[in-house]
Amino acid sequence: MKQCFGVMLLDVKLFVDGEEIDLSEFVVKILSGALVGAVTSLRGIKGDWKEIEVKVTKTERTSEAE
Repeated sequence: MKQCFGVMLLDVKLFVDGEEIDLSEFVVKILSGALVGAVTSLRGIKGDWKEIEVKVTKTERTSEAE
């Protein structure tokens, strides 16, 4: 789903285990706002970025992480 973010038009897609998930306008706004806000606040990220890619993988919890 595409979302207008200021003057940017964002195309947001979510895949879970390789399957694309349909997103409501609300979820697109939440995901795009959170990701763009977090990433653009990082030192060294230029304002003219073209794509942000995030991959989240669930891993086994180790006893050290507890």
